[in-house]
Amino acid sequence: MPTLSASDYTNYLKFKAASQSAIRPSIQTRDNVTLSQSMMNAMTLTSQAAFRVVPYNSVSSVVGTTVSAVSMTTVSAARTDVLSAATADGTKITYTSSQAHGLANGDSITISGFTGTLSPTPNRTGVVTVVDATSFTIPAVAAASGTATATGSITGRVYYTTSVANGLLANDVISITGVTTFTASNATVLAAPTATTFVLSSTTTGTAVSAQTGTITGLVYYTTAAAHGLSANLGINTTLIISGLTSTLAFNTNSLTSLYRVPSTTVFILQSNVVGTAITGQSGVLTLTVVSNPNNSLTGLNYVRPRNPERTNNPKNLSTVSWASGSSITSTTSSKTQQAGGLPANNVVGSYHRIPQNAGWIQGTMISSGPKRF
Repeated sequence: MPTLSASDYTNYLKFKAASQSAIRPSIQTRDNVTLSQSMMNAMTLTSQAAFRVVPYNSVSSVVGTTVSAVSMTTVSAARTDVLSAATADGTKITYTSSQAHGLANGDSITISGFTGTLSPTPNRTGVVTVVDATSFTIPAVAAASGTATATGSITGRVYYTTSVANGLLANDVISITGVTTFTASNATVLAAPTATTFVLSSTTTGTAVSAQTGTITGLVYYTTAAAHGLSANLGINTTLIISGLTSTLAFNTNSLTSLYRVPSTTVFILQSNVVGTAITGQSGVLTLTVVSNPNNSLTGLNYVRPRNPERTNNPKNLSTVSWASGSSITSTTSSKTQQAGGLPANNVVGSYHRIPQNAGWIQGTMISSGPKRF
């Protein structure tokens, strides 16, 4: 909408007062302030008058790749016993993990599950110093000797593997269904050390899960045949249409304005409660539609339309100006009507001319050299 300066609005109020109020001192109407475009804009806005908007334009383009697979069941394995070895050098114990541990320097952890003759025991609580993605140390309280056997677990951490890049981040809260032992409800992601692994805060213990398919509730994973070029934030004026997928038709969509995550150049994630069979070997079409003016801003030659001479809008005859996404609107105007009479109070019809004329009051009766205003 138009931007009005303080002086414009003050002048508008003066004009409105001059046209609506009983003006007892004799004046010349030419002494009233002259209407500028912005003042007329203010007049129109305050009387809820009609207005024009910039044309609605949209451009659609087909993304240069296809959706080849869609899946909800992306969790392929889960376990707690990821520590495969522990060795001591007299001052510290070094632990090796079978997959990226996702720990950080200063983490305080408790380890359990090891057997063997290593003394002091590697099953202990300590503060982590990270060596690399799959090894870390904690201090030993005494000179250590012997050998650790079996495998170890880090209390409160469950490690999951996914079949595609999972797009999860630390502090995400998720639920997992479909796998034995390691289901989860509103669990916090502690780390996502690789594109296809993540760690949940959980007290679950049990046998490692493999060769199963679990679901991260509410997330649907789309894989494209080539780089899709999408970003997680498509913008409020962009719609991504997915069409052509069969088997589970609900995996098609035409109302998306944002993606949940884009974990790789060939994977993107939607938040959806769709339940259906995974899709593979297909050629779904991705189409982006961009709306040029989703906010109906007034720019360029478009303007708030002022009143016609000697006419005003009827503020009691109201309507709402709106447009719908996908419409082809070049301009729109409200249906508010106009009446003769300047800006009369309470919609009383009268006349008002912006021409020089004397106006005064004699014994309570208004006299004028021009048409009377009631």
